[in-house]
Amino acid sequence: MIGRSLVPILLAALWSAATGAETGSDSALAQHEIVYKGKASGAPIRVKMELKPSADNAWVYRSKTGTRGWLAWKGGEIREESEFAIADGEIVSRRYRKIDTFSKKDRNIDSRFSEGGVESTYRGKEIAHEYDELAYDLLNLRLALMRDLTLDRLRSEYRIVDGKGRTRVLEVRFEGQERIELRGGTLDAIKLAYDDDDKRFLIWIDPIMDCQIVLIEQYEDDKLKARLTWDQYMALNHGSSPNALSRRDPRCGSSDG
Repeated sequence: MIGRSLVPILLAALWSAATGAETGSDSALAQHEIVYKGKASGAPIRVKMELKPSADNAWVYRSKTGTRGWLAWKGGEIREESEFAIADGEIVSRRYRKIDTFSKKDRNIDSRFSEGGVESTYRGKEIAHEYDELAYDLLNLRLALMRDLTLDRLRSEYRIVDGKGRTRVLEVRFEGQERIELRGGTLDAIKLAYDDDDKRFLIWIDPIMDCQIVLIEQYEDDKLKARLTWDQYMALNHGSSPNALSRRDPRCGSSDG
């Protein structure tokens, strides 16, 4: 088992190894593509996410969700895109967009962040909020959690702007280390949890796979509604092919220290 005080030291070393030549900068991020498979409300789904650098010291984090298996015939998908920059070692949101062609309802949104607030367009309405602290969108929140855990600065509260343009504060809990069984075998993952309205989210991070999230569960009224596990992973910095970078790759170090 990894003690709470040893987790940041371990993760910081592994994060530096994963980001290669950029290790001297706190703004370093591990470029990657990761694919998850699982179910949401009983429907089999596939989620592909990619993080790549953009212009002006910015980054783009994209997500594409679609059906698979027996439901693959059903058209539609959910595309999300988060644009953000790094300033003073922090993720600073710039824009979040979601286009949902899967749902019959209008769930599209466009949120534009600026210093001190955010303006969102949702269902033809303009929604504005002002705040003083950092605010994250639904995509870059996961990056913020991984970075803050790595740097031993995990906060108990994170402000988000959700898929309807609402802003609120999430209470995040560090729940230690837990041994889980996934397609890559048995691993000792770092577990985080947070509640959002009537939903509870559990996140497991693998410290020897570039500190990536390998398992996500969503609960409503204590019932499991969605579960995603990693299926393929490509660290673009390493120039490897999909799934070539396994959990046991020596570049990622070892949780045994």
